[in-house]
Amino acid sequence: MAALDALGLITAVLTFSLALYLPQREGVGIAQLLPLINHPVSFLTAAALGILLIPVLRLQPNKSWLSFIVGMGGSGFCWLLWNALFIVEIPPDGTVLNAGFSISTLILGYGVWTWEPKLNDHPIWGRRFEAALRLLPLFEVVASSVTIVLAGTLSGLPEGVRIVAWTGTTIVVLIASVRQTLLVKEMTDAEQEIRLVNEGLEEIVAKRTEELRTVNQYLISKNEQVIRAIANLKNAQKQLVRSEKMAVLGQLVAGIAHELNTPLGAIVSSNEAIQLVLSNSWEGLLRNYSDFTEDEKVIWEKLFSKGITLREFYDTREERTKRKKIAILLNDFGFSEATRLADILTDLGIHPDYVLENFKYLSQKERLLLIAQNALSLSGLARASFTIEKAAEKASLVIQALKEYAYRDRSETAMSPVDVRKQLETVLTLYYSKYKTQVEIVREMPETSYVQGNAESLTQVWTNLIGNALYSMGYKGKIEISCKRVSTTWEVAIKDSGAGIEESIKDRIFEPFFTTKPSGAGTGLGLDICRRIIEDHNGKIYFETSKEGTTFFVILPASEPVLQKLETQISKNQ
Repeated sequence: MAALDALGLITAVLTFSLALYLPQREGVGIAQLLPLINHPVSFLTAAALGILLIPVLRLQPNKSWLSFIVGMGGSGFCWLLWNALFIVEIPPDGTVLNAGFSISTLILGYGVWTWEPKLNDHPIWGRRFEAALRLLPLFEVVASSVTIVLAGTLSGLPEGVRIVAWTGTTIVVLIASVRQTLLVKEMTDAEQEIRLVNEGLEEIVAKRTEELRTVNQYLISKNEQVIRAIANLKNAQKQLVRSEKMAVLGQLVAGIAHELNTPLGAIVSSNEAIQLVLSNSWEGLLRNYSDFTEDEKVIWEKLFSKGITLREFYDTREERTKRKKIAILLNDFGFSEATRLADILTDLGIHPDYVLENFKYLSQKERLLLIAQNALSLSGLARASFTIEKAAEKASLVIQALKEYAYRDRSETAMSPVDVRKQLETVLTLYYSKYKTQVEIVREMPETSYVQGNAESLTQVWTNLIGNALYSMGYKGKIEISCKRVSTTWEVAIKDSGAGIEESIKDRIFEPFFTTKPSGAGTGLGLDICRRIIEDHNGKIYFETSKEGTTFFVILPASEPVLQKLETQISKNQ
């Protein structure tokens, strides 16, 4: 297209020059006329091509480029006038034209000195350039039509000028017609190609969408199994905390912690891997697969079948050895990025012997990395799904065993006003035989101290805290129990006179299964249970410790008893 545009501009410049020179060529032969035409036509053609290259190459019309166009055009125009005068007679005075030559040369030199073409990739300018190139043939046709009209209507023009005008304009129109025909054909071909591509893409997208829907349904079913397994685990943990067999189950938990953590960790890791592929690269993986040739798909299927196989035993030393052997083989076979490709093939479970037998004479070596990456990502979905299934089954078995051992059919108790003082006295009565001879109990509690809570759960808190206080003193010393109102809460403090908590273990006191008691004397769940119960009551539990003893503080929301509310309402009505 650009070549036709350039040819049209050259024809127009040549026609213009001939039309200017022919009326004045008396006594000047063709051999003399051609050199006179050559200079101005060359410069003017260069200027015209400089203008044409701006939309063709998407150039920014900066100072250097414009200086080149103006310099070339000015030199060509000056040569055109000078030669036109020279044909008639030798000009007596060339001062003006010489000045024009000098100025044009200086401008051209400035353009060359500052020469720095830059592309203009702005979308708006791109559309403007396309429009200019489409309008150029129309402009040439209009200009040619005007030339023909003027050549036919103006009187006094030599016949040679008319012939040149008619011939030149005819050539320009023919070039413009050919250009437009080619442009229309190009647009038609492009439209046909786009239509075929769209039809193919629609078919591929529909197929891949159906495959994705099937995989998603499968993954949803597996995720539901995971959710049920986790929900069952939470229910089992609640039953474990509430069960009367807490001491025995606490010992069991230490032994089965690994059996629960391992499948749950595998589930979380596999689910993250699935989500990563689905959220980031799923469509790209399908698109890459659809672009593979039939031979590449055969290789992909072999790698994929290897990749989806779960390995029960994973020897890191053996894997490193395989990885090195594969990397050496790939490097010897001429594969680029052999180390990276070896890592992927090893992760897919490929053996060095397989690489030696199948990849030594592979023709498309540069495509193997993309094929292997695609197979690894998609097989990772299958492996992750299988891992989730196996881990969920294993966790379900452990949870079912816990439920069968510790399950008690007891519903949740609703929150209600609870008298903390009464609960503390009840617990002290239970421990009376432990402290009656060598422990002094100091009470600082009001007659009533109601909080909003669950009586059974809070009793378990006071039982654990008072029991720990007695144990820390060796059942000898003094325990101070206070309960005071602080704004809209009640603060309960239980202080012992023991040796305090060591600095090294202060941060671990509320950890589950952490205990300072000897084996068999404690489960390490007591303070963890207390913390969970208090948090469920929208409260707070913390401690302060020193060599003189430890104080545990429990803060709970206050609540007026129902009886007091009724009495207040009755008094108001009276």
